[in-house]
Amino acid sequence: GLSIVVRRKFKIQTIEVVGREVMVKFDERRIDSNLLFFPAVKVRNELLSEYPLLKDIQFHKKYPATLVIVAIPRDPIARLELPDRGVLVDSEGVVLGLTSAEHEKLPLLQLNIEHAQIGVILTESQLLQSLGFLTHMKDMLLIESITMLDDKVLLVKADKLDIYVPQHEDIIDKVDTLQTLIRGFRIKGILPK
Repeated sequence: GLSIVVRRKFKIQTIEVVGREVMVKFDERRIDSNLLFFPAVKVRNELLSEYPLLKDIQFHKKYPATLVIVAIPRDPIARLELPDRGVLVDSEGVVLGLTSAEHEKLPLLQLNIEHAQIGVILTESQLLQSLGFLTHMKDMLLIESITMLDDKVLLVKADKLDIYVPQHEDIIDKVDTLQTLIRGFRIKGILPK
């Protein structure tokens, strides 16, 4: 008797979706209809693997019968120039979509990458090094572009600076050293040119 009451009382009747630019389709056969026993971790992992453009998915339960789904999309941090078009990438190398005029302020990555499909994670070393540099220096410098000079060196253009970064070394050590140098120059009230 208690099982029947629990199943009826906590049956999911309403699903609210919170998130910008997110469209959701539900296959009711794949979702447990009981709010108490909803397998949030399992569903989250399935959805994240199925929809790589989402950074995270959270579930909140409003008892007795509402499931709230919070979909968090990935944010672009750079524009990647390809031979035939420009695409947006996030900090993990996921291709998010095509560039447009509203993305002109994002740093431009000019690397030797030929193809990139939306939703795919790019793993080229020069891209990962560039994204690591952007992520760690975003609060320190206004980066305009990163260009691959050859198979060993990346050229970063930022705030009237040309910064040469080796591709095949640990980028975090280089960024830490660069941040220390820039802080020292700023304390003196100047920046190198």
